[in-house]
Amino acid sequence: MGRIVVAAAGAEEWPMACRLALGNAPADALDTRAARLLQLVRTGAFDSAGLLIARRDGVTVGAIAAQNLPGGTGVVLPPCGSDDAVRELLVAAANEHFRRAGTEIAHCLLAPVEAPLATPLLTGGYRLITQIQHMLRHGSSLPELPINSESGLHFRPYSEVGEDAFAAILERTYIGTLDLPETTVDRPAVQQLVGYRHGQPAPPHWHLVEGPDCRPVGVVMLSELPLPGVWEIGYLGLVPEARGRGWGQYLVRWAIAQAGRAGIRDMGLSVDVRNKPAARLYREQFFRIYELQDLYLSRLAGKT
Repeated sequence: MGRIVVAAAGAEEWPMACRLALGNAPADALDTRAARLLQLVRTGAFDSAGLLIARRDGVTVGAIAAQNLPGGTGVVLPPCGSDDAVRELLVAAANEHFRRAGTEIAHCLLAPVEAPLATPLLTGGYRLITQIQHMLRHGSSLPELPINSESGLHFRPYSEVGEDAFAAILERTYIGTLDLPETTVDRPAVQQLVGYRHGQPAPPHWHLVEGPDCRPVGVVMLSELPLPGVWEIGYLGLVPEARGRGWGQYLVRWAIAQAGRAGIRDMGLSVDVRNKPAARLYREQFFRIYELQDLYLSRLAGKT
């Protein structure tokens, strides 16, 4: 069958490699997605070292795109190759690319109908962990939102609190979490903040939440998305002793109100389907599912 060699694509090969790496995309979306990936590679937003191509006896037979992300995480697309051997070698090469960068957790999100594309990922050490609900709420109107004094909660900006204090409370909100515990409970919160931060040294929409006694009880982390007029609830959580008091509902409504004050009408979020209490809470606040994806995860370093 010939020897298969996998290596990073050279600059002159980037257009071909981008198109081949996205070869599993629907035909009507391939050109647009390949052009977008190529632009990211050319600007350095996507590290070209993760754009890998496979050759058999000098002939290109497959490609994969693997991107290291801040905070020790990475994302990979399902490989596109001429046969199983090529696809499995591409996944192994992507895993090695992640390990060299110190990436601990790599993931791939696929629509349920795309499950067959995950076969080489499963062979390469990935596991189907759960499904992720992507939800959107249209409109910022919130009649009868209680003010802070009525809820007893207070909100302090991240820039005022500082990273260490914020991370300490974030870590406590992970205790007993039903939302992707595979990625949170055994990783330092400071490391995870790097991933949430999106390159901002002091995110303007992150707040530490304090209870009526002024003790920290949770965090709210909002992010502005590239799409105009859309914010995201990147994370929202309470420490164990603060749960069951109705404060979770207030935090969601407070987040929506904050976006509304900034002129933002739409708010998105993603939630693990196993986190039924959170999903119910979001539905009660008129978030609706617009996409459901399977999450495939690989622990490449650290605990397994």
